[in-house]
Amino acid sequence: MTTGNYPREAEPARTRQAIAEWELSFWTYALVEHAVSRCCDDLRLRNGEPNEPWPRADT
Repeated sequence: MTTGNYPREAEPARTRQAIAEWELSFWTYALVEHAVSRCCDDLRLRNGEPNEPWPRADT
């Protein structure tokens, strides 16, 4: 063991920052996607449209 050398960080600060930014963008996207999906479902139900996003070809 050499003296005067400090142990390296297991996870550098920039890596932690990148992970935090990725998690924030992921959860923001998930929240927006969920809200838009619920809003579209509510509009479809209110207008009497089917829950499928497009009409089936075999009907």
